[in-house]
Amino acid sequence: MKNTTLSLLLVLFISACSHKTPQLAISEADMARPVEVVTNGEDLVSLHRAAKAVLMFSPEGSAKLQKFGKAHLHQKTQIMVGSHVVIEPIFDYVGTNEEFDLSFETREEAQAVADLLNKR
Repeated sequence: MKNTTLSLLLVLFISACSHKTPQLAISEADMARPVEVVTNGEDLVSLHRAAKAVLMFSPEGSAKLQKFGKAHLHQKTQIMVGSHVVIEPIFDYVGTNEEFDLSFETREEAQAVADLLNKR
């Protein structure tokens, strides 16, 4: 009985760990215009500037994002740029807006993502 219980627990653990987070790769081709970096304001505690990268998707890129979001509603997902995970959203709602904002703690982080998408 002990061996059966341990085997069952092991199988459940392995299957839980092998679950792969759904990923969507985006690229410069999915953008309607170059990615902008916008500073949100100064954080007085760390003196860093919080920022966001504003992505304006092409109609095709927007359709790709909407399809992905609808297919993975209420699941943790990963948005990739190249081999980098840039955000891990949980889609609770998928709108039809072509603009998508990614928030970062620093301007440098936002600029790094913008540079990847703008091929700089």
